[in-house]
Amino acid sequence: MPHIISVDDKSTFLQFLSEGYIGVRLPQKYYRDIKEGALSVKKLNALLATIYDIFADLKRVKVDDEIFIHVKGEQKIFGVFRASSIFLESPDIPEEYRSNNLLKEKLVNKKLSPLSKSDFLWQISIKSDESLYFDEGFDANEVFKLKDLCKGIWTIPERWKYEDKEKTVRPLLPDEGEKLIELLRKNNPKGPSNSSVFPKNMSNFKKIELPLAPINGIVRDEKLMEAWIMANAIKPEDLKAHENIKNIFGDFSFIGNTIRSFYIKFMDVFGYMEKNNCRTYKIIELKTKEASLEHIRQLVKYVTWIAEFLCGNDLNKVYGFLCAKEFPNTVLNFLNEHRLMNLELVRYAPSDKRLIFQKFTPNSELSTFFRN
Repeated sequence: MPHIISVDDKSTFLQFLSEGYIGVRLPQKYYRDIKEGALSVKKLNALLATIYDIFADLKRVKVDDEIFIHVKGEQKIFGVFRASSIFLESPDIPEEYRSNNLLKEKLVNKKLSPLSKSDFLWQISIKSDESLYFDEGFDANEVFKLKDLCKGIWTIPERWKYEDKEKTVRPLLPDEGEKLIELLRKNNPKGPSNSSVFPKNMSNFKKIELPLAPINGIVRDEKLMEAWIMANAIKPEDLKAHENIKNIFGDFSFIGNTIRSFYIKFMDVFGYMEKNNCRTYKIIELKTKEASLEHIRQLVKYVTWIAEFLCGNDLNKVYGFLCAKEFPNTVLNFLNEHRLMNLELVRYAPSDKRLIFQKFTPNSELSTFFRN
């Protein structure tokens, strides 16, 4: 799967290439608050929510995936690189920033270690693609001229910075990745580079452990659910988790998180399974608590939008899943009224280390499948 990763400037980009990795850090807006002392509960909640969001993005990237690098200072895109590892925790991370410690109850009223621009807490080893690595990048704004890109699905935002935050690691649809390679070829008429990028040795790095740690049986953030699916739907980190996800949601050829749809609305999880040149699309909406009528209606809008733009209004090619802790009768009644659509309800149950998904039927009990 292709991805696009943003770095701040040319010097950082060149550092990454010389050392064979890409690093991701906390958004700089948190640095001053951390330096001043213990964070308020409100600021700590915001910090943890941002980290969980980052984890969902990082867990999507798998070994051998295509990576394009967007250098923000120059507004250029370079590539193609290949992931030689998954994203891992730097061994230099202060103890309180390690993934298993990123819980409110562990950090509240605690002074966190100050961070600097050079503290890349999470890193991925990269190498140059043998046949698709080019010396010159292309103007990042050229991607917006491709009006037919992906027939209505557009994972790159209309501007490079979101309104509320900077997104460092973004998913790309395979169709988008092919378009970016075309632009690289166009800007490099002499062909691929004769130089190479060699991967960093990350044998002393540690796996990012998702801090699930439920509160009263409820996952503390939807982004942790998202991250769990990203980690295990394709090239899984946990084989039993993969088996569970496959049984509930089916196989995926492509999967991405926070994919834009209509009116700048974002689907939690969007993917497809391609077989015999035919794609079946899947949308997963995630809720930590009880689902509502508004949630199922939102899912229906996503399903109909995907059917219209990608499937010629064929609803049989689109499946929608609403995953939550519980479902009230209003949701069940709504589902019965929309039997012509492929909509399914999915319950989840968490432990400290895993999530279990199970298709919902009234009065059903969640199995203890690999809970311990």
